[in-house]
Amino acid sequence: MHSQPISIMKVFNTRINVVVLLGLLLPLATVLYLAPVSAIPPCPTHLTAKTTLTANCTGTVYLAKNGITLNCAGHTVSGPGTYGVEVAERLHVTVENCKITGFTYGLYVAGTNSSTFTDNTATTNTYGVQVTTNGTIGASTRNTFSGNTANSNSNDGISFDESYGNTLKSNTANSNTNAGFIFVYSDGNTLKSNTANTNKDGFFIYLSSGNTLTTNTANSNTNDGFSLEVSYGNTLTGSIANSNTYGFYVDNSYGNTLTSNTAKLNTNSGFYMGDSSNNVLSSNVANSNTYDGFYFDSSTSSNWVVSNTASGNTHYDAEQAAPSNFFVTNSFTTTFGI
Repeated sequence: MHSQPISIMKVFNTRINVVVLLGLLLPLATVLYLAPVSAIPPCPTHLTAKTTLTANCTGTVYLAKNGITLNCAGHTVSGPGTYGVEVAERLHVTVENCKITGFTYGLYVAGTNSSTFTDNTATTNTYGVQVTTNGTIGASTRNTFSGNTANSNSNDGISFDESYGNTLKSNTANSNTNAGFIFVYSDGNTLKSNTANTNKDGFFIYLSSGNTLTTNTANSNTNDGFSLEVSYGNTLTGSIANSNTYGFYVDNSYGNTLTSNTAKLNTNSGFYMGDSSNNVLSSNVANSNTYDGFYFDSSTSSNWVVSNTASGNTHYDAEQAAPSNFFVTNSFTTTFGI
């Protein structure tokens, strides 16, 4: 059987149809390929009136007037940049419901007084929340921080530097590379029911005095749950420090009071006192720590240790390297130097 000859005109028409079809499809493909993804809009920069965000945005939000409110309404302010939300030299402002990520300082508060910061989240910044002094006005004072979260920042979670008389309640700072909460040259602050877990240090108080810490929790930190260094006149009450290296670490500090705190399952001592004097430890519990429940090094003196309880610690329930402290009505099973 012989095949039928193919019409030259039929081939030509087929080619024309293919070309026409390609001509229709290629622009459509180009349009589909070039269709832009919706960009995140820039944040409002200088706020001079009450502002509520209606969408996520990028860049710094600066509160430029006293007495105003920024309500992010759960939206995200994202970097990169130096400051996420910046509050400098302000009075009676409010920042609430913001998610801040990708900045050097997530929430930055400088020289600001009598202001409120509530239910904000600062994650994956260098510093989550930074509260500090300002050259013109000076320290940040009488501010309230409540319900804020500062997790997974590459330095500190919540940091106070030269800031006085502030109140922190029910804030969380977990999984930060350095400290969960750190106070340096900061006096007279009140911390209640805050949580700092899985940081390098939970609560680090340095060169600071007159701070009151009540019912705070610091568990599973690499170094200390609570650390007082070169600090005096601070009060720690009803707080929990479990599964750290040291539960409560007091070094080169005096005149502090630790009452009704609990330190369990720490890999060194529950309560460590080094080169410190005239502190009072009363009604604390230190159980099942890998080294001592209570340890006082040879440079400690005149500390009062009253009505504390310790049991199940691997080394001693209580140990002092020199007989220079006062132990009264404690419940210890194993002791050394007492």
